[in-house]
Amino acid sequence: PPHALPIWVRSFPHPKARALLPLLPPKHMTSTAKLASAQWIARCAQLIVLVDYVAVGAMRTVLPYYVKHLGASGAAVGALETLYGVGQIAGAVALGWLSDARGRKAVLLLSFAGAAAGYSVASAAVALGSVPFLLASRLPVGVAKQTVTATRAIIADITPPDARSAPLARLFAGCSLGYAVGPVLGGLLADYAGGASPLPAAACAVVFVALMPCVALLLPETRTLLLEEAPHSKHETAAAPAAAATAAAATAAA
Repeated sequence: PPHALPIWVRSFPHPKARALLPLLPPKHMTSTAKLASAQWIARCAQLIVLVDYVAVGAMRTVLPYYVKHLGASGAAVGALETLYGVGQIAGAVALGWLSDARGRKAVLLLSFAGAAAGYSVASAAVALGSVPFLLASRLPVGVAKQTVTATRAIIADITPPDARSAPLARLFAGCSLGYAVGPVLGGLLADYAGGASPLPAAACAVVFVALMPCVALLLPETRTLLLEEAPHSKHETAAAPAAAATAAAATAAA
């Protein structure tokens, strides 16, 4: 029955996603299903940051083209990144709190929505020939762009401390790979469409729009899993040390 499944299996939002897990005898279900679903979640997080950073790297490549096309100075290029950094400071504080209060998926979805909105504004800025619009496009991206914050929290939720380094390393490897591939793709797209074309920014916005339903449908909320496995009351929390002490005394007496 559904209630007999471990919470790691019940967390999958759709029965077809649950079917990805092996069908095992009940006595082996909990540990193996937990491991299988943890691996699934970790791979989803790694794929998310890979795709995310491909789009980010591509956009970073075409931004100087846009500044040059609009006739702005070199200071405008610096201002683009300054505004992004200011947004990052505010977003890191607010969305870090939101991740703990409302969950990792909420932060990821806001991150993708902010990136899609910002890149859409950048595309419109190029089409309209507006430098202020282009500068303003960096603020929503900076504020909302906390993909790494959320995915690191996901990895921390699903892995014990002594087995966390390798998944985190793979996560950051995905970031680096995406950031290595993205600028090449951005340059090729700029060459194909022209440095003055709004197409590259629009394409990056579409990537983030596409990521939103993927996360909403396929990625379980790991913060909820963590809370479900935690003690449900203060009495349980207080009783745990006492139970451990009793067990140790019984072992010593034996």
